[in-house]
Amino acid sequence: MSNYQAIAGVSKSLQKLLRDRMEAPPAEVTIAPPDVQIGGTGTRLNLYLYYIRQSSALRNQEIPGNGHPAAYGFPPLPLELYYLITAGGGAEDSPDADLKAQQILGDAMRVLNDYPVITDTLTLVSSGTGSDRMLEPVLRGEHEQVKITFEPLTVDDLSKIWTAMSQSNFRRSVAYQVSVVQIESERKRVSPAPVESRVITMPPSARPEITSVYDTTAGAARRDYRLRPGDNLTIEGLNFGRAGINRAWVVFNDGTPSSVTQVDSRKIRVNVPDADAIPPGPTRVRVEVELVAESVRGDGLEGRNLAVTTPAYRVVSNEAVFQVTPIINTLALNAGGTTLTIGGVRLWDVDGATSVIIDGDDCEVDTSTAPTPSSIKVKVSGLAAGDHEVRVRVNGALSKSSATLTVP
Repeated sequence: MSNYQAIAGVSKSLQKLLRDRMEAPPAEVTIAPPDVQIGGTGTRLNLYLYYIRQSSALRNQEIPGNGHPAAYGFPPLPLELYYLITAGGGAEDSPDADLKAQQILGDAMRVLNDYPVITDTLTLVSSGTGSDRMLEPVLRGEHEQVKITFEPLTVDDLSKIWTAMSQSNFRRSVAYQVSVVQIESERKRVSPAPVESRVITMPPSARPEITSVYDTTAGAARRDYRLRPGDNLTIEGLNFGRAGINRAWVVFNDGTPSSVTQVDSRKIRVNVPDADAIPPGPTRVRVEVELVAESVRGDGLEGRNLAVTTPAYRVVSNEAVFQVTPIINTLALNAGGTTLTIGGVRLWDVDGATSVIIDGDDCEVDTSTAPTPSSIKVKVSGLAAGDHEVRVRVNGALSKSSATLTVP
């Protein structure tokens, strides 16, 4: 398991790889800030961990095959490490100091290109026996391998790094990314409780499905989706009355389910209730049916302590939409001919929009007269003698039939 020593283990493994596989190794491969002078003025190759970030691809993911597959919580911390590799060519006043540094840097880049993955089987040639492994023990046997990738940096990126180091001179450097290092949590993962009793339930019917809704009140137009309170609503669909269904309900919007007594497999008929939960305008409707399933319960279902039950449960259909329209019952014009009082059903919705249409012209409701769903008033003027067509629109739903106002 990779622990907190994994980051240092990567640095140590890179150090051993460069020491072992470079053709002309420098005097020392160090792991320190590149501006720090170590020892004398000999040649040097330095590894500097300048940036660490969390891997977005493996964040919150468990290590495959690690522990019980049902356990959860406290995933490992996946990290990507960024190294700055800097070469030093010996004494700075030497005429070939920079040339020597370039040779060392090129040799190191060749090694990292030849060995982009430090595997568990990679061994040290310099040990003589070839039995010493390159990878540090803390990184061995992990699911993710140590992969080395060249990270191109611009001159601006490099200058920012060197500027952050006090009293440093710009050196010959390249950057590499090493991924992915996973540091596992020391907290125990949560294991779910074992299954004590298994249950298999088989429903006898498919889920109900609504395909269309329309008005079937006597005299209604064919397939009219506009209905008034009290009108007969037909719901067409599938799986409303198959064998095994005990009861059925129709639910308007999110109101109280209305029980349906006559149900067949493809149609349900129900009257639109005059309820507060059904304001004028678009109205949602769904069907709920109660099914009786067959259930087998036992210890492991291997034949021990088996019990067959018939539990009942509800299944909900999809939703369909129709319009509830207002109803005009009475019209009364005052003596002065300036105010029209309309009586009826669903004429007003305090949270919606209501307008009165007289001969095709919209008139606003007089809200100062405290309108109610059963009575509204509208100011009128200049109505000529004769008959006038009056309709009411509430929340976009227009009354199905017009009323006639006769002005003497």
